[in-house]
Amino acid sequence: MAPPLHANEEIRSCKNLQQMEIHTHVRLLNFNIIFSLEFLDAAAFYTFLLYSYADILGFGIHVNVDVHPNTSLSRIKKKKENNDAHKQLGENK
Repeated sequence: MAPPLHANEEIRSCKNLQQMEIHTHVRLLNFNIIFSLEFLDAAAFYTFLLYSYADILGFGIHVNVDVHPNTSLSRIKKKKENNDAHKQLGENK
């Protein structure tokens, strides 16, 4: 597990600006909060940042955001779900 960072953001460079990915690690009042998200556009990114930091400062909670279906994170998630489904089918035989 990565060590907690204080309000540290890492925005990965992308060829397509409409596919921005941000990893935010926040340690606040002994709560470790990790965001790993991909955004459709810059407006969604800034909107999320505004609301997430308001939530962190006010409540220290995790913010869940749906991942767009054509991003790398969603493809990894879908592959994992497919692998889990195949394993479950194999165990049921």
